[in-house]
Amino acid sequence: MQQATAIDEFTLLAISVTSYISCIMHSRVFVAAVSLVTPSAICYVYSREDMPGADTVRRLFGRISVLCSNGIGTGEDSTIVDTSFYTKYITWDDNWDRREPVSGKERDSKESGPPDSSGADAFDKKNERVEKPTATRNLILIRHGQYDLSGSEDAHKTLTELGKLQAKQTGLRLKEMGVIFEKIIYSTMTRATETAKIISLSSPDIPIQSCEMLREGAPYRPDPTLRHWKPTNRQFFQDGARTEAAFRKYFYRASPDQKENTTEVLVCHANVIRYFVCRALQLPPEAWLRMSVGNCSLTFITIRPNGRVSLRGMGDTGHLPHDNVTFN
Repeated sequence: MQQATAIDEFTLLAISVTSYISCIMHSRVFVAAVSLVTPSAICYVYSREDMPGADTVRRLFGRISVLCSNGIGTGEDSTIVDTSFYTKYITWDDNWDRREPVSGKERDSKESGPPDSSGADAFDKKNERVEKPTATRNLILIRHGQYDLSGSEDAHKTLTELGKLQAKQTGLRLKEMGVIFEKIIYSTMTRATETAKIISLSSPDIPIQSCEMLREGAPYRPDPTLRHWKPTNRQFFQDGARTEAAFRKYFYRASPDQKENTTEVLVCHANVIRYFVCRALQLPPEAWLRMSVGNCSLTFITIRPNGRVSLRGMGDTGHLPHDNVTFN
């Protein structure tokens, strides 16, 4: 401990501050400054409770250790960002829809089975040239309008007068977009069916069809949970499988055969939409309940030819007057 006691307390504090500032400035001086503070000196600071400024020095050393653990202050091309508070989940899966084009040799080596019927696995056998998608698929997810919560059965949970007005205003918004929609697909639950049919009145040429898989439910056990909403394990098991099947049915990159960009409209429910967003962005599915979407809001998702997904807007109610915005 002789080396430690030989260091003036004020000098030791100055060295510590210099080390910290040098680290922040991303300078090689950081390494030189830290080298002046020997392990014995550090022990000395931690052992002296009565030394003025000792707490500050200890905090600085703690901060420096965090930065060092992140590879910072070495003078390399690193970014000074403290990520000790962040938990990284998974990296982006380029083949999330299992439609990434591959050559015949690659497919055989991976033993992935027969080519996909959609044409996503198409390739030129003669030249082993992969045929890649070029079109973009756009999905607009619309939550149903406000409905009567007092109904005991689905058939009685019909749209309120405001809900019908919201659906009408949403139909006009879609018409104003000037986009050619491939079709409108809606949940078979009463409130979503009514909403979709009112929306379609503004664009009667758009094909419209129903889908049982888009019905509302409990898609995934959320984290954190809600005290007043506690589905059973059976509900999560059944609704989760159905909602996941719906995601896989409607969310995928275009096939190589598709030459033009397309836009489809899904009229469904808040839980379904929020789960779809988490899955499309490859976020933890248990986070779906941390989001909120209003009645007749628009959620716009783009799927690029290379499989990249973009959330261009979520829960947009800008087409509705302020007094017409609701969340039930």
